[in-house]
Amino acid sequence: MKAKISYTVNLEEIPEEVSGIIQKLQFQIDELVTGPAAQLYPIGSENIAGSLETIDNVRRSMAEIDLRLEECYSILYGYHQAVNQSINKFNDTQELGEKLSELGENLEHLKQRNESD
Repeated sequence: MKAKISYTVNLEEIPEEVSGIIQKLQFQIDELVTGPAAQLYPIGSENIAGSLETIDNVRRSMAEIDLRLEECYSILYGYHQAVNQSINKFNDTQELGEKLSELGENLEHLKQRNESD
């Protein structure tokens, strides 16, 4: 049975956290390639049952790795969206500040014009 776990990190720590997960996956892949997968060769008529079991184990391990990579993808996609949203909000806020400043200048010009009339 599978269960999801979650924990909270600061937004800027997400790339580092995902890198750690991927590093562990790389280690698992290396072990898989040099371990069980390497023992598959050659396949002869006397070791078919063992080869079938090894192939199944390798497949299952690869599926676990694929699941973790999918989770990493999802996490990084969400991170990317959050960062872009923050940048867009910052740009919107900056534009709003510029427009308010412009309006303030226009108001000041109108006040000066009214005072001189």
